[in-house]
Amino acid sequence: MISQETETLYRRQSARFIQWVADQERETPDIWADALQHYAGHLSLKSWRLYRNALTWHMRETYGPVETERFLRLTDAGPKPPMKRKRLQRRVDPQVLKILLTHLCGMRGSMGRRVADLMVATIATGIRPSEWQAVTRPDARRIRVQNAKFRPNTPLQPGRGNGRVRELVLSERIVGSEVDAAINRTMLWLQEHEWKSVQPSTSRTLKAALGSLITARQIGEAWRKLRIYDCRHQFSADAKATLDLFGGEVAAAMGHGSAMTAIEHYGKRQHGRSGRTMVRPSQASVQAVRQETLDMVRLTVKEDAGRRLANKGREPTKQDRPSLRTGEVSKRPEGSGVAPDHP
Repeated sequence: MISQETETLYRRQSARFIQWVADQERETPDIWADALQHYAGHLSLKSWRLYRNALTWHMRETYGPVETERFLRLTDAGPKPPMKRKRLQRRVDPQVLKILLTHLCGMRGSMGRRVADLMVATIATGIRPSEWQAVTRPDARRIRVQNAKFRPNTPLQPGRGNGRVRELVLSERIVGSEVDAAINRTMLWLQEHEWKSVQPSTSRTLKAALGSLITARQIGEAWRKLRIYDCRHQFSADAKATLDLFGGEVAAAMGHGSAMTAIEHYGKRQHGRSGRTMVRPSQASVQAVRQETLDMVRLTVKEDAGRRLANKGREPTKQDRPSLRTGEVSKRPEGSGVAPDHP
């Protein structure tokens, strides 16, 4: 017998799979096993097991023990993530991007060009792939985006996102450029096709291009793990190097209600390129970022700077670890019993 808290967690986690399965021709254990692989196959083994437990609970509640047992046999026999999750890139090297875009645009059919446009448009704007369907351009320099992860404030928990809509103002230098054209082509493509319907073919095209370039030794093996979403990480890194982090511009441009999200979970400033950010959030979007989280950002950066100053000139030890917020090395006194920061 599971607790009410666990049941609530399983219900929430299984909800994301239900619509995907409903869109298939049938709802059978093998389709549910495919759904698990589709959504969780790239995650760590620990996360994969958590999602499988949630789906097992859902299957038992909805279909009964026979179908549940078949689902468990299928997932036991099927592919599983490795014990240790491979490190993701969370950035896009400019030279690798140049080589990759050239290859994608030279591929047969239209999909290579579409993937290239999506990568360029995402690095330029930071827009999530799932958000393009509802993007509008009131004029040549303004883009309005419906925040995909918006959730209003409630008495029990703070909301998500900086409002239902964020507005981005394009730099004058890219209006009418090839980057601008890529943004427009991506809008047209993904307004006609829902992201979840084209995501598999997009991923296959990207992986095929990466595989060819790695085989030809034009790029390194490490780039095999590159994802479309790493383009949003690169946007974050560029934004941190260009926009006002403490004033909320980075969070607002990314659609975050909390300024800490980009610091803790997105591309690092050390991988950013100053002056390369092609959009700025509107003032209204900036004002929608929660003020208390901006205070947390200032405190976090101040603490990291203090650690770097205190550790200046020291030889690295086994206890030194990179700060997960800034990418710099942080140290703790030996025997202090205080663990380094976690993300």
